Amino acid sequence: MSKRDTLKNGSITAFFKPVPKPASQTLTQSSQQSSSQSQPRARTPSPTPSRPPASVAPPAATPNGDLPSSPPDLFSPPPLPAPPSVRDRNAVIKGSDDEDDYSTSDDDLPSLFNSRPTVSTVVPMPPVRRDNACVTPRAKRTALEFHSSPLTIMPKHRFDFKALMKHAAADDALEASKQRIESMQAAEEAASAAAASASLADGGLKPGSLHDTMMNVLSSAENSQDEGRHKQLLRAVKRTETTEHRKCWHFFDSQPEAGSPGIKARPMFPKSKATGIWSFLAPDEGRSELFEDGIPYSVQVKTKSLPDAIFVWVLGDLLAEGSRNLREGYFRLLSACDDQVQRNIDVDFIDGLFKTAGAAEWVFQARSQAADADLGEGGSSSRKDCTGLRCVLQVLIDTSPFLRLEALERSVVILLRLGMDNIIREDQAVARDYQDAMDWLVGVVPDKEWDNFCGNVCLSLYNYIKEVTLRCDAASAVPLLRPKVVDLRRRLALVCIFEDPQLGYNPPETTMSISAIMEQLNQPIFHIDRQRDDFLDMVALAELLGYAIGDGCPPPSGTEQFNNEIDNLAWAVKALYSKIETTGHSSQARFDARSILQALEKKLQYATRTHPRAPDNIFGIGPSDSGNTAVDLSKQRQFMERFAVIKAKAMLATQTA
Repeated sequence: MSKRDTLKNGSITAFFKPVPKPASQTLTQSSQQSSSQSQPRARTPSPTPSRPPASVAPPAATPNGDLPSSPPDLFSPPPLPAPPSVRDRNAVIKGSDDEDDYSTSDDDLPSLFNSRPTVSTVVPMPPVRRDNACVTPRAKRTALEFHSSPLTIMPKHRFDFKALMKHAAADDALEASKQRIESMQAAEEAASAAAASASLADGGLKPGSLHDTMMNVLSSAENSQDEGRHKQLLRAVKRTETTEHRKCWHFFDSQPEAGSPGIKARPMFPKSKATGIWSFLAPDEGRSELFEDGIPYSVQVKTKSLPDAIFVWVLGDLLAEGSRNLREGYFRLLSACDDQVQRNIDVDFIDGLFKTAGAAEWVFQARSQAADADLGEGGSSSRKDCTGLRCVLQVLIDTSPFLRLEALERSVVILLRLGMDNIIREDQAVARDYQDAMDWLVGVVPDKEWDNFCGNVCLSLYNYIKEVTLRCDAASAVPLLRPKVVDLRRRLALVCIFEDPQLGYNPPETTMSISAIMEQLNQPIFHIDRQRDDFLDMVALAELLGYAIGDGCPPPSGTEQFNNEIDNLAWAVKALYSKIETTGHSSQARFDARSILQALEKKLQYATRTHPRAPDNIFGIGPSDSGNTAVDLSKQRQFMERFAVIKAKAMLATQTA
């Protein structure tokens, strides 16, 4: 019976039973074994057989007499490999090239389905971990423990005096070497500059601008083909060579003296003057809270008896105080000290307040003696912290109703010089306080002293600075909050335009005329051509012209002539800015000059004129300023008659043709 039939009729284990061999094959194998045993072979130590444990029973035999296949014993050590068998030299290898029989049998194949593997690898099982449920896990206990710091303790390296002296000597040697190199480089630059000047002098050239040098290098024969190109190139180089920067003036000293302290000590409170009703200010404890609550202000309103020493101390402590509430208490008290202000605040006291705020020494001179130091090109203000300056401006606002005329005049003069600094245009908070202070100081000037006050202020600004751009900055900082302030700005503009300080002592209605402004436009400063590149002064003068004209001072009657003069001036201004070319590579000053002149023209047409000029009608005739309707109708009738005659002549010519 074959194995397939056995599998059909029996169990699966019958498939793996060995098949009984025939007798002939058994004899052949026994003969081969006897022959192989007869050959000598090396002796190998036999492994010690391992005994199974006593508790393990031997497997029971099957009904057929065979032992059932069992899994390998995982707990027994692996058996040693069998020794290699020695093949007989005379044995014939089946399936070689010399034989023709290539048939094989099942016995030649290895036994793939043995019940026990020849070699087994024992993998030990990890021990079963039995954790106690009542014990906290180790990870949590570890997280609560304090770990040692991973940082190592670095020992401090100590230097002795010899090492320090050695390092100092090395630094001195390095600094000396650096100075020697810098001196050598300066000497080489000076020598090269001298050599270049000498070579230019030998070649007939004079050291000058880039334009002059290129003019000599690119010079060609007269009326030659390249002469026009060279001139265009030189003009372009000259335009790019000029760089315009508006002058900048600093109110604060950017480089204070070495001996001047950076932080000034606060004044001591005069306890000896705090007597009588003011004795509650003597103790140091709680004095600030009293000023914040307004107790001294209430006492001063009722008694008007604040000692001058305490008043001066309040002004000094105000500039050094950082608390906003305490400063407000001080300001409230100063607003009720009218007698103390008149007795203590004079010209010198005003200068001292601005000096405490950080103003430079040249601010208080009759004429700017530090022109090289305080005048620069472009840039911003040198002051960043403006708390002290704002406190001084607030003091002027609160005390302006009680100041004497000399103190008022000095305050306005200092404010005009402050207006030349760019801080007024950069810091909005300072600009707001500045405008309020200027408005209050000018507003309290008596009317009978107004002309003399304005004349002195204009004369001080005219003598102090000569730069027209800085004068324009000072005038532009004056706010337009009340008629007196507008009048002061017009006088300042007239003095700067006509270079006559006496114009500040008279009202603008008597010193300004449209014809005089027209003559001023014909000055060389307003001459424009294609080669001009300096427009900064013209920009400043154009702004001052707008300030000086204002409303034009129209007469109460005869507005027709006034409007005609304004129209002529507007036409002249338009013709002036039409000549300024802003195409291509143009400087910023060109754009500024053109835009300011355009704004001046619009102002003349729509603000200075008594009424805006109406546009022309369809007949090309504008309305007359007199308002005579009969004149307008006659002009329109004449226009229509001319139109009818021309139209009739054209039709007649067409018919005859």
